Amino acid sequence: MGLDVDIVYHLNDHGIPSPTSYRKNKGLPYSCAVSDNPMWGDRVLTNILTNPIYTGDLVQGRRRVKSYKVHEIEAVPEDEWVRVADTHEAIIDRETFEKVQALLKRDTRTAPRKKELHLFSGFLRCADCGKSITRSQSGKNVYYACSTYKYRSRAACSMHSIKHERLEAAVLFAVRQQVHLAVS
Repeated sequence: MGLDVDIVYHLNDHGIPSPTSYRKNKGLPYSCAVSDNPMWGDRVLTNILTNPIYTGDLVQGRRRVKSYKVHEIEAVPEDEWVRVADTHEAIIDRETFEKVQALLKRDTRTAPRKKELHLFSGFLRCADCGKSITRSQSGKNVYYACSTYKYRSRAACSMHSIKHERLEAAVLFAVRQQVHLAVS
């Protein structure tokens, strides 16, 4: 499961009203087509996570009708959007928004025949060759190793791996250090 699906589950499990439910409960206009399902969906969440309007910018021209004969709506390349910065109060700061965009671009595919997305999916790269680090399991031991060495050529990169527990501990230590520095 991807990042957006996990967030959707969390929102629905905690009773957070979807935008349609919120509008309906407040007596505001809402689309009748989607009002039958009061739950969050990944499409609504993706639209929210990728919409730069929440950073305080006015953004227009993100979509257009193909032609007056063909009434299909198509996405417009980002360099053609009309942007006016700081037209209203931001709900999210630009730095956080950019981090979310970077996370959404990461390759977080699940392994074949698996539905589970692992903690470090899409985040690990080999320091030597720059290719992805893959997760492997041998019995109860989970480790990460360079995909170039493992699947392509033993001459192209060297064998380096790390156990899941050691990697997780190192990341938690680094996060704690960052939090400590931010608080100090």
